[in-house]
Amino acid sequence: MTGRDTVARRPTVLALTRNTGGFYHGALLLGLIREVSRAGGRVVVAKTRDPSDSRFDRLPAQPFFPVAWDQVDGIVVESLSVESAYLERAKAEGKHLVLASHHVEGLDVPCALPDNGGGIRAAVAHLVAHGHTRIGFVGPADQQDFRERHEAYRAALAEHGLAADDALYVTVPNYSRASGTHAAGELLARATRPTAVVTATDNNAMG
Repeated sequence: MTGRDTVARRPTVLALTRNTGGFYHGALLLGLIREVSRAGGRVVVAKTRDPSDSRFDRLPAQPFFPVAWDQVDGIVVESLSVESAYLERAKAEGKHLVLASHHVEGLDVPCALPDNGGGIRAAVAHLVAHGHTRIGFVGPADQQDFRERHEAYRAALAEHGLAADDALYVTVPNYSRASGTHAAGELLARATRPTAVVTATDNNAMG
């Protein structure tokens, strides 16, 4: 037995992400690295999205290969980083999986999810406190997070005694700024307009 064989290998976590920077993706990675390091482990980060692909609202165009599977003890997958087939294969091969900020229907693994309901309820309450009674909603419906936010918006209106009017709701194809711009034009063209709008994403809001 060599000296190298007697040294215990540090637990290693593979983190899969579409983006390594920014206040959202970067913050998730920073928190993961901090907690794993605290426990004596290390994190290997793999970016799954091609740098030339500017679309953040879809899965990678090509299947992602099982990079470093024989070297890691667990895999943390950030939202929409790999296709379902990758997750199913990893689970079938006994890899420990955790999903961050999303979940996959039918895949029984731990998920760390945002408080979609709490955030939207707070946004609606803020607008109601400023006197708004016609509050619109703009967002996509292609991801579970966005559907939960829309449901929370409708529930929050009911809690404040306000009716959810479909004339104040615009479904957009994705969470880009361009979609937000399109939604603004659509709302302005309607005879019935909101006095305030809750959006499912920050990019929709800025658009």
